[in-house]
Amino acid sequence: MKSLMDIFIVLSLSLSWGTLVIAQPQDQTPADRTSAEQTPDIISQAMADGTQGGRIIALHRAAVVTMRKTCDDYRRIKSLELSVTLNIPFREAYGNINDVMPILDPIDFDLLRQPVQLPKQIQPHKDEIAKVQQQVEMMIELTEKLLKEIEQAKVVIEQHLENQQEIKLEDIVQQEQFDPQKQPEEQAQQQKDQKKQAQEQAETQQQQASTEQESQDQQEEQNAKDQSLKDLVELAKVDEHRHKDVSQAMRQVMAHQQINPQTPPPTLNSQQREELKTQAKNISDTDRKKLQSVTQHRKHPENGTLGRMVTDTGDPTEWLFVDTWYNIGPFPNPSRVNLNRKFPPESVVDLDAVYVGKDGRQIRWQFQQARKLQVTPIDAEEYGIWYAYTELYFQKDMDLWIAVGSDDKANIWVNGLPVWISGDQLKNWSPNEGYRKVAFKAGRNRILYRVENGWHGIQYSLAVRVAE
Repeated sequence: MKSLMDIFIVLSLSLSWGTLVIAQPQDQTPADRTSAEQTPDIISQAMADGTQGGRIIALHRAAVVTMRKTCDDYRRIKSLELSVTLNIPFREAYGNINDVMPILDPIDFDLLRQPVQLPKQIQPHKDEIAKVQQQVEMMIELTEKLLKEIEQAKVVIEQHLENQQEIKLEDIVQQEQFDPQKQPEEQAQQQKDQKKQAQEQAETQQQQASTEQESQDQQEEQNAKDQSLKDLVELAKVDEHRHKDVSQAMRQVMAHQQINPQTPPPTLNSQQREELKTQAKNISDTDRKKLQSVTQHRKHPENGTLGRMVTDTGDPTEWLFVDTWYNIGPFPNPSRVNLNRKFPPESVVDLDAVYVGKDGRQIRWQFQQARKLQVTPIDAEEYGIWYAYTELYFQKDMDLWIAVGSDDKANIWVNGLPVWISGDQLKNWSPNEGYRKVAFKAGRNRILYRVENGWHGIQYSLAVRVAE
């Protein structure tokens, strides 16, 4: 029992008194939650409690309060980072960052408060204490990850704000020309200094004008970036065109996402944007015919290879069937009401995270090695939502076709960019539900697949055509 108590105390002391606090204007932040400043009071109550169970309960509550405050700080910091980088209002940025506070299974506090008097009461107490310990360990790990991300976000924020220095009245009145004790013989030097100051002021005004122009250019660049992402989302959605080349739309977004690009990407006007979207849907009959070969994966298995790496030295093949995944689910989706609800993996892919899923069950990422094109998530069942994550490696930049199939609704992101957004209808799996030509970069490419099951079975697949 002593080791468990030590865990609570280390968590409460190290996190509650080391929590980063970011002050925001009252009219820009959501309603306040329980403050971590209450944690020392809860600890005092815990130590004053005469029962072991009472101390565990109070310290668990202190851990939850600290976790809540850390998650709030993380969301505010990430919102501030998004606000200064995209130059958008803080409240708008806050709405785009999801709450990462995990949903915890309820603890039977009444059971912990009861003294152990009979042998049959020992095991239930041990089980409940083990549940508390598991939750605390999970909160410690998540808090460490969030604090690291907060420090990284602080660096980005400071870089954006480093030139915004405030001119204070004390600095002005300390200038020599405002000193009443100066002697008359120094007036000539003062006049010279004033002339120099006037020149510097003119240079400052010119610099301010340049800064304003730069700010205007940055705003125009941000508008172009937002528009390019909207165009990509439009192309990613399923419509009457099963074949779409979204590679150029992806490269437009990636060009705008570059940090301090040497040559800013050209801004497309409305006509150029429409031409890009038209070209994305104008796929030749030859390409369409080649892509149909994915439907022969059973009859001609030699046309495909299971894997997730594309190199010049690999075995020649026409299709790469992605076979290595990490799955997590099911998240709740009763009567399909959560079709468009974002769950934590869409904000942060943390393969060590544990969440509360459907029916209050704890869910975690599980490794899955498929042996065929279509994949069925572990613990599949009706009315749930799953996420699948993998990484594909390419030796060089490549624009390649992917074939997508899912039962039922699915979304796919490649390196954080949407490339596939299916309709809401219930449907069976097929390997050629749709095709997208995707821009892969040299090295590691992150793939996030969200798939929903309305009823009956659930399957998904991703194939990459690597043939020349």
